Amino acid sequence: MNFGVLGYGKIVREQIAPAFAQTAHQIVSVGSRSGQRPAGYSGVVHDSYADCINDPQVEAIYIATPNHLHVPLSIQALKAGKPVLCEKPAALSADEFAQLETAQAETGVAYQEAFMVEHHPQWVDLNTEALGANRLLHTSFTYGPRKSTDVRSQAELGGGVWYDIGCYGLWACYRFGARHLRRVSGTFRTQAGVCVHAQVTLEFDELDAQIEVGSLHWRQQSLTLVTKQERVDVPWPFNPEGPVIQQITDQDGSRQAEFEGNQYANMLNDFAQHCDSGQFLYHDRSAHIAAWSDQILSEVGKN
Repeated sequence: MNFGVLGYGKIVREQIAPAFAQTAHQIVSVGSRSGQRPAGYSGVVHDSYADCINDPQVEAIYIATPNHLHVPLSIQALKAGKPVLCEKPAALSADEFAQLETAQAETGVAYQEAFMVEHHPQWVDLNTEALGANRLLHTSFTYGPRKSTDVRSQAELGGGVWYDIGCYGLWACYRFGARHLRRVSGTFRTQAGVCVHAQVTLEFDELDAQIEVGSLHWRQQSLTLVTKQERVDVPWPFNPEGPVIQQITDQDGSRQAEFEGNQYANMLNDFAQHCDSGQFLYHDRSAHIAAWSDQILSEVGKN
């Protein structure tokens, strides 16, 4: 399948473009407002996103622009009849997400929010039901300060660490069975109008969770799930590089399993396989995460 890519920032240079090289699909067109040719890319370059979307060579669109453009560009591509794989967050608010749902339903063109994490082998075969009840989840994801010119440092572009990586903790909640959010508490710390640190405690019917994200720290991530019968520890749960060790501890002791695979390449293959469905792929997951994030921002993030 031939893809047009809107935006060619770090995520595309370091993850998406190399992942394409591991699939039978290819990037044939790039939309870049600067009009500059990305290093190592030999295909067509358009100086507008619209021209890339309407490029007759392009069969599907990958959106990797700043967050505030995700919804309008997704709607534009859907109306042009091009299936869309869009970087998270799909939308910055519940209202925006509703606009996206409406456009997808009206056009009947496939759409998917690019949660690559769910395509990593360490999560694909995990039997959630076998983990047990009374679940306590803790996720932590931090990285170092960004320059003021970075899109993630600019409030008007949908910047901030919560929009950038807070969704991974919410994804983990969904992956481990959460559906009904009862109570939210926590703190957000901001600089220049963008979130640089957040700690939230979430009470679901199905589990209790603590999510911690920050952009003032050492780069690290971790996930721990404790249930009535065992504990699961994952040192690199969201975007690992190389092999991942998953450790499970129960009354019989500890056991480890090693997983490896390119989750971005797996995601591209999965999306391409379902492009003809005309569906909002993984809609239930994206809808829950969008609603939870909106509630957290309303009750904690705006204080």
